[in-house]
Amino acid sequence: MWLHRRSGCVVIAVFAVSSIIYASLLRHGVEDEGLQFKAATRAPSKGPGYPPVFAFRISGTGGEHHKILRLLTAQYHPRNRYLLPLDAGSTASERI
Repeated sequence: MWLHRRSGCVVIAVFAVSSIIYASLLRHGVEDEGLQFKAATRAPSKGPGYPPVFAFRISGTGGEHHKILRLLTAQYHPRNRYLLPLDAGSTASERI
């Protein structure tokens, strides 16, 4: 019986502390002056010396190498970077 009373007191204490913290945050707000984001003002530079525009990760399993190559052919661009991991279910010839 004493266990139920003690757990009830703990619940009430946690609720009271949470209410005080919540009321304090509502009253004063949360300061986030360090988290200011600026919008990009210019377009990304293009050319062979600049970083790629997109990076893709196309993963697959055994028997899906034709689908992966078809997808890669459809979206390929020389400045983009591609990572093509195949899981353990694929054969060595599919990995080459």
